[in-house]
Amino acid sequence: MKILLLMMSMLNFIYKPTYDGDFLIDVEKKELIEDENVVINNNGNISFYFNSIFLCNIKCANYSYLIDNDYFYITFIDDNNLYIRKYDNNAKIVKNVKFNDSIYTDSKLKIMKNDNSIVLFSTVNDNNYTDLKIIELDDKLNNTKNTILKGELNDSFYDCEYFQEHYYLLIKHDKMSGGDFGYGGTLVLSLLDLDYNVLKNRYFNADYAKISINNDSVVSLITNQGTYAYDLALEAKFGLIFPHISLFWSKSYNELYLSLLEDRLEIYEILYDDVNNINYFHLLKTYNYNLDNQYLCEVIELNKRMYLKFSDDYQYYLYELNIYDTRNFINEVNYLTAFNDINQYIDSWYQRLYLEKEGNNFNADVYGTYEISYVNGKFKKNMTINVFEEANVMEDMIYPIGYKLYFTGVALLNNKMIHNNYSIDKEGKYTLELYSNTKEKKIINFTVSNQQSTFQDYSLKKSDFSAYVNQDVTLEYRLDEKEEINKIIIDDIEYHDYSFKDHILKINFNHDKSGFYHHKINYIDDIEINDLVSFNIIDDDLSLYFNLIEDKKKIKIDYYNDNNNLRLFNLYLDDKLYKSYPISENNIILPYESNYRLAKITLTYANNDGSYSSYDLASFILSDAKSSELLNIEINKKEEAIKEFSFVIKNKKNIEKIKCEDKIIYEKKQDDNKSSLYLLIFLIIINIISYSYYLFKILKINIKRIFNFKKKKDNISI
Repeated sequence: MKILLLMMSMLNFIYKPTYDGDFLIDVEKKELIEDENVVINNNGNISFYFNSIFLCNIKCANYSYLIDNDYFYITFIDDNNLYIRKYDNNAKIVKNVKFNDSIYTDSKLKIMKNDNSIVLFSTVNDNNYTDLKIIELDDKLNNTKNTILKGELNDSFYDCEYFQEHYYLLIKHDKMSGGDFGYGGTLVLSLLDLDYNVLKNRYFNADYAKISINNDSVVSLITNQGTYAYDLALEAKFGLIFPHISLFWSKSYNELYLSLLEDRLEIYEILYDDVNNINYFHLLKTYNYNLDNQYLCEVIELNKRMYLKFSDDYQYYLYELNIYDTRNFINEVNYLTAFNDINQYIDSWYQRLYLEKEGNNFNADVYGTYEISYVNGKFKKNMTINVFEEANVMEDMIYPIGYKLYFTGVALLNNKMIHNNYSIDKEGKYTLELYSNTKEKKIINFTVSNQQSTFQDYSLKKSDFSAYVNQDVTLEYRLDEKEEINKIIIDDIEYHDYSFKDHILKINFNHDKSGFYHHKINYIDDIEINDLVSFNIIDDDLSLYFNLIEDKKKIKIDYYNDNNNLRLFNLYLDDKLYKSYPISENNIILPYESNYRLAKITLTYANNDGSYSSYDLASFILSDAKSSELLNIEINKKEEAIKEFSFVIKNKKNIEKIKCEDKIIYEKKQDDNKSSLYLLIFLIIINIISYSYYLFKILKINIKRIFNFKKKKDNISI
């Protein structure tokens, strides 16, 4: 208590609050230490409260208290005697016990409760040597067991934790002592069973220490010479060394270490994979402060609060240290879904500080970037909210009568202001103008037709990357200063799916379910990145298959669809869009156009995120035949949407080749019999001509012979 009285004078700020980064540091002068149960007054009295009811004032050098269900226990030392008092929830003393069997010293005290008993840890003086004393009591404060753990010289109690039927005991230890604790440094970390038998000792040459059980698997000891971590049996040791005073703070599954050295306070983060492996370990933040020739002589953690005790060799100075972890504060929000407000808070190790929104300029229905402040007294955090552009209509699409519009922005439809859920009940061409909170404009032109089947689409949402389910997406960073990458932290855990070559880091992402995903790139080695990337993962959910039917006069391709997401048929001629056709209950006739060699028919269908995709149904090589139609699309079955449709080609002369899904399903063949007949006729004609020429030549020769014979006969007669 004498030390505490010296703390209460000439208090000055050593550090002003800072609000940037991941942590908020506030070091504040204190004239008294208080929580809901304990107040240390300026006159040195300690006041105790239970459920806001005053219990008592005690003037003592040291104390410890315990709340167990409806009872409040206080233990303290007064005039070398140890006391324990038990109060009920009406502030009445149930029992007061005085232990005057030993000389109790003004060192640290601890009252604990194990599964069955109440246990007091203290230090006693015996023949001018100090030893550690353990007193075990039942719930009526009857003494059931006394144990003294001795060294050959001086030992004293420092700290203790109870976990899984074992005590983790910290003892201030004389360097020359042996006894129960053997020989070692000035601090001993001991593992005790329920009978207070020493099972294991660990020795440290240190003057200050704090012990903690972290994540139910790691025993941490933080000293002014270093920080150490063991498994629950004090066997496996982690290689964590801080060469200066460190405080421990555990939050969630991450371990935060606060280190003080000269004029600097540092915050480290350690994440344990398991008892034998540290996932990552890095410096989060550094803060400098001015000591003004003061030096840190003790760190006091009292009733869930942390205090720094400084001295300048003349007097003590006490400051309360608040470190608020602001990493849970949402600095930036992407409004992929509309919600009206965000409850913002920041945490210290003993309280949660809620922040209220300042100003009212935010509108989740109008896209744009909003800057909003959240405040609580002197604490202020700024937040950016991005409301993305959204609309459930797209450029050049065709929508049914009665289609309802959803969007973000101040909206004009054909120069008339409208609101969300506006229903379009007339055919025609429409222009939707959307204005942001800063008057930026987006224009969408579309058509409404009574020939279009009824449907209602989602709004199209913005993301950094779009991909199908199980499709790889690669994010690249160029890091000229890096020769190798040892570790990447994404979403606060180590990420392994990456490659690094020629200073290019490629991080791969793959999602096996549809939806919107956000990932924060925290660190690349020691480089703080903090990039937030969003992924829109969609299902390729068009379930479409076909069947070919061919006869002598026509070709028929039957298509079967299991979904209700068909939107348009599109006719391309020589790779240029000729026309889009709404999908309705009526048949659609696609015209045959001369002077074109290639035709392709595609299907536009809706994804589950408001976007559209295209599917190639069939491609054609056209002949030069003259015809009025290319094909007829027949709607065969319609429920809520088109389930079956067919391509019917009545004039096969129009088509030379048809491909579906990169397979040739039809190709016009030459008539071989007709060609053979033509060849035979040609050969016959040639043969007739040749034979006729031969007969003519024979006849000519014979006629000449007859003529010559007659002439010779006539000459003989004369």
